[in-house]
Amino acid sequence: MKYRATKRSNRSKLKDKPGIASEEAKIKVDRRKLRLYKTGAYVIASISAFFIITNFILKAAGVSDIAWNWELLFLVVDSVVVICLLQGLFYEKAALLQPFVVLSIVTISFLILLTLFFSTAAWDVHSYAGEYVEMALRGRSQEFAELLSVNERNVIPLIASFTVFGLAVSVAINIWFLIVIVQCAKYLRDLEPLKRSFMNGYSAEPLTDPTFFTQRTTMVTKTNSV
Repeated sequence: MKYRATKRSNRSKLKDKPGIASEEAKIKVDRRKLRLYKTGAYVIASISAFFIITNFILKAAGVSDIAWNWELLFLVVDSVVVICLLQGLFYEKAALLQPFVVLSIVTISFLILLTLFFSTAAWDVHSYAGEYVEMALRGRSQEFAELLSVNERNVIPLIASFTVFGLAVSVAINIWFLIVIVQCAKYLRDLEPLKRSFMNGYSAEPLTDPTFFTQRTTMVTKTNSV
């Protein structure tokens, strides 16, 4: 009981010192944002893991036309990146989020190039992209024309437009994923020096512990007494 009274007294004294209260308020806001971004990052990791498992099942079932060597390479790379992401979130290590950032940048760049590529097919059916779409249809233009209720000559531009729209949505989603992960890594990196200061001679709990700021105030009190 005496220790608790002394602790409350020390905290009240610290609140009177300039900068302490504002610093704690800022860290509280940062911690709240970090919790939000970590939740979003966990959702992103779950979505990525779902697509990895789905692609593996589709390939095993023979639905995917991609060769096994390329499919296996993509699955291994994506799996390693997702594992690093989960480890980084669990242990609050910003460096482990970097592989996902790099892969996202590469993916976004590739999707943008594909978007531009199929845009030329929507604009000119005689372009290289237009011929590629026509070859992909494998002579089923009339079938797609009846299905879409359009003239056969409009099938290629229409399918190319749908493809461009889907790719644009994928670009937007991947950019959103990238922003969330980068912001999460930023807050983790900003809080790492504070966590190290706890580890240097003081018993510290993870930042998610509700007693975090009480322990931090105790640490500041010890430092001032020295």
